[in-house]
Amino acid sequence: MQEEINEKTEENRPLRLCFEGDYGAPSASGRIIRELILALRSLELPVSLNEHRSYGPEAKEILCPPIIKKVADRPSTGRLRLFCLPAASLPPEHERGIFLALCGFHPYYLSPYEAKKLNKAKKVWVYSKKHLETFQKPGMRRSSAEVFEPTVNSRVFNPKARSGKEYFDPRPFSFIIIGNPLYRKGIDTALRAYIEEFKAKEPVNLVIKLSNLPRPKKHLSYEIPDLTKRLGALNSYFPKVTVINSILNDDDLAGLFASCDAYLSCGRSYHTALPEREAMSCGLPLIAPAYLADLLDFSEENGFPADTVNGKIPEGMLFSNSPEINSQEVSIESLRKQMRLAFSKVDLLKQKAEKARRTTAKWKSWKELASQINQCLIELSLDQKSSGRIRREISKGL
Repeated sequence: MQEEINEKTEENRPLRLCFEGDYGAPSASGRIIRELILALRSLELPVSLNEHRSYGPEAKEILCPPIIKKVADRPSTGRLRLFCLPAASLPPEHERGIFLALCGFHPYYLSPYEAKKLNKAKKVWVYSKKHLETFQKPGMRRSSAEVFEPTVNSRVFNPKARSGKEYFDPRPFSFIIIGNPLYRKGIDTALRAYIEEFKAKEPVNLVIKLSNLPRPKKHLSYEIPDLTKRLGALNSYFPKVTVINSILNDDDLAGLFASCDAYLSCGRSYHTALPEREAMSCGLPLIAPAYLADLLDFSEENGFPADTVNGKIPEGMLFSNSPEINSQEVSIESLRKQMRLAFSKVDLLKQKAEKARRTTAKWKSWKELASQINQCLIELSLDQKSSGRIRREISKGL
């Protein structure tokens, strides 16, 4: 009798989605949580938040609008638990509700460690068709999965965006790269190509917007150590480098993009390529490894694809205790060539910039992506209710 009451209570509980993740982070997963909550509100889906903090509280104060803070003050209830974390960071077990995952991993390689966690999810959303192909490779059971391609809020990220702050002199030609000291982000590759290609007196600037610094008291094997020290000595001997390590709100970040000329991307692995998408929406062509075309609309039409070479990602460099894997890395020589081409051919740069912006105009809105998730959640909820009715009928001997 008590079991039947519990089942009815669970069945009649309102459909509520609880986001699990660092919703106040300047990372892609933080951005996705915030945008989906705002979009799902218009669809009248009740939502809540359960914080998995990876950044300090100041990030939340800068990045979260009042409605997000209001949702965060609610109890973190909900039968549907959507984890927005890298696959390697998913908890080994979840305590309650229906386990759903919206997460990233290396687009060409899914480790057994990550697959084991994802296989416990009722539903998985991945960030590109290439991720889905990797996720569905034979050999292991796979959860139900579909593609969720991140998009951009073009009302904020557009070529006319302006920041209320000045971070550097915008008059020289400026490349920009967004990232952090993680090895897979490839900031070391970008720096090497830049200082080898350009001379100290050329009117050029490399803007490095760090989303976070290395942990001062806890070195992680997959981070580049002493990055700030390496960067600090550059400007005396090499072309200008501007490092921005403060957390920027959306308007300032969009304005920073729009004040630059080209986006430099050198990733050894991409989960979402969200900064690349935001840069394109601000009218910046990408200078990036050619294989980025597997993850988003990137080609010679709207960017500067660089050749790649065979390489290896060492053990422990994708995430803690990750195995060594084969990889494709951007060719330094090809990257230098494409950077020089973007710098010297102004008309070509403008053509590609306009095509990059037009490419993003074809992408779905956050509301459309929220509708995609909402429809799946409705189906999951109906399945759950049907399962409860079937269990009761069986228990009654019908």
